[in-house]
Amino acid sequence: MKILIVVLIGATVIGGFVGAELTYTSFPITGEIIGGVGTFSILMGLGAFFSAQDRKNSGKELPQVMREVFDRMLGQSSAQTQPAPKPGKPEPGAELTASVQFQFLSAVGTLLSIQLLPRYAQASKAFPAIMTNKIASGYVFGFHDALLERLGLYTPANKESAQALIEKSYKHLFGQQAGCSLFSMSLNSQENVEFQKGRMNGGNEVIAYLDGKKPPLGLGQIVNMGLVA
Repeated sequence: MKILIVVLIGATVIGGFVGAELTYTSFPITGEIIGGVGTFSILMGLGAFFSAQDRKNSGKELPQVMREVFDRMLGQSSAQTQPAPKPGKPEPGAELTASVQFQFLSAVGTLLSIQLLPRYAQASKAFPAIMTNKIASGYVFGFHDALLERLGLYTPANKESAQALIEKSYKHLFGQQAGCSLFSMSLNSQENVEFQKGRMNGGNEVIAYLDGKKPPLGLGQIVNMGLVA
């Protein structure tokens, strides 16, 4: 109630000045009343509008358009409730073919880029924020690492080719020089506590999504809202 009174008084004072300007007089009582009531009504109307918007959006876990993109990436229907089948592992020593690389790059690129919306229309624009945040950079690395392992493409036999594919994805997402810098920094940050925390989070989220659970949102929470995923 006290806040309401303060707002009303403030609106009245502002209304007085507005009325004075419109009638070319000095702070008329008529201007105070008309301007105050009008300004107060506008403030209350805006407050009610944003309050309604907050209530409307509070129950939404993820916009439907984003959910559909996530579902299409791995051939899931938004109506599915059962866990997605686990991808089969290739034979030991199998090479990372061009087709497999393309599918991996497309999937990881989309699943990470969409988390950065709407603040960053392109992942490359988020490079400074990710480069300077160990949790965020760890999340990106863990996301790549866990997806490769889940697909059976990251084994001791092909570790070098798998890391090369991760670096290629970094360059694809953030640009040649920026991607190379971020990948190099990530390799040198494996022992960093915050990096490890982010890496575990990124890995857990992509695996949870593959198992039919909620879509990965951690990178957006870290970079866009400053939260710890």
